[in-house]
Amino acid sequence: MARIRALKPDFFTDEDLSALDFWVRILFEGLWCHADREGRLEDRPVKLKALIFPYDEVDIEEGLTILTRPKIFNPIQPFIKRYSENGQLYIQIVNFTKHQVPHTSEKASKIPPPPIDEKAPVGLPWGGIEVTPCKGSLLVEGGVKRGEKVESSTSNHHDVRLVQLLVELMLRNNPKSHIIKALTPRRRYEWETSCRLLREKDGATPEQIEAVIRFSQDDPFWKSNILSMYKLREKWDSLWLKARMISQNGQRPVSQVGFQRPAVVTEETIAKYRPIVEKEIRNSSFLQTLALEESREAWVKEKLAEWEAEQKKKIR
Repeated sequence: MARIRALKPDFFTDEDLSALDFWVRILFEGLWCHADREGRLEDRPVKLKALIFPYDEVDIEEGLTILTRPKIFNPIQPFIKRYSENGQLYIQIVNFTKHQVPHTSEKASKIPPPPIDEKAPVGLPWGGIEVTPCKGSLLVEGGVKRGEKVESSTSNHHDVRLVQLLVELMLRNNPKSHIIKALTPRRRYEWETSCRLLREKDGATPEQIEAVIRFSQDDPFWKSNILSMYKLREKWDSLWLKARMISQNGQRPVSQVGFQRPAVVTEETIAKYRPIVEKEIRNSSFLQTLALEESREAWVKEKLAEWEAEQKKKIR
């Protein structure tokens, strides 16, 4: 049963809330109305979608995942904690009783409180995992550093490892990448969520994702366009198709979980794949921002020339 809750003026100026997408803030408010007097409710994303966003298409699971991550300016606690007790899934709104004053007639909570994780590291009361960069890691300030403790509520070790791989390859291509320097822990967790959705909703295996990440950061065109895990998921079909096509032209067969780059680059292979590359360039979102037809054609020719020059360097 929905309940009336208080909304303080501080809600609109809270810096941690301002870092969330608009709909995630509304989701957070909606959880208050469906929580009991202790700030607890059942963790049922489908039902919460019907109760809070009956007329909007949003991913409640993704929103809940974002709310379980540490805050940016006050990282000691997340907004909510998700937990299970006796096989049932629940949500605890952190600091609920500090900000809400339930009516005296409201019934006591029937939901058990969340368990205390005694093994959680200091500063991470919701639990955490340790990220260990692979050999030769290039991670720098702005990303997750070697040995840094990070929270991972629904992401698993595959998501953490694959996001780390993308970060390192992007830094290899551009050591001064402003995107990586601006990669806060919150945004990194969002990348992990995109990776998890790519696995769980889109059906890609960790091996396939790793293969496409490596391909995208080696390819002259894609490495300047795939600069986040969101974009990798958005362009997944095109990336996977092109990667397999290129692999099939090489000397090694395409496996069911990955692919290999062509073993030999020749004038013939460059001519063969030039139309494919041109098509991908013309599908670029940046091209649509150019108003003049002459400007678009000039940009396409420039990118094609760069690609051909890069490929000719590989001719043996």
